[in-house]
Amino acid sequence: MQGGFKDGWLKEDLPTVQDTVYRRGTVKVVADRAELLASQIGAPELATIALAATGAGAAVLNYDYILEFIGVTGLLVTFAMYAFEFSSVEDLLVDIEGNVGSAVDAVNKIKNKL
Repeated sequence: MQGGFKDGWLKEDLPTVQDTVYRRGTVKVVADRAELLASQIGAPELATIALAATGAGAAVLNYDYILEFIGVTGLLVTFAMYAFEFSSVEDLLVDIEGNVGSAVDAVNKIKNKL
């Protein structure tokens, strides 16, 4: 698509934000609509409410992305908490090697039984 989504949106008289390139993504489009709505409202309090409502709407529409984000963040936080329990990187690596070795041994035992 040459010119991106903005040309098509302008032809259809849909609202666009000036100097914005619409590449893809629902969240970006929703954020631009919220920005446009906030600029039309004028009052900062109402603009904040409009942005929060639009953000909540985008979260509901993209609940699968939100759940993926929560899952990945949970894994990263869990690993960070695990890693901070060690006094040095070497201790952490030794522990990880031991855990990986135990997991490989367990898989090999199961494989040999089959």
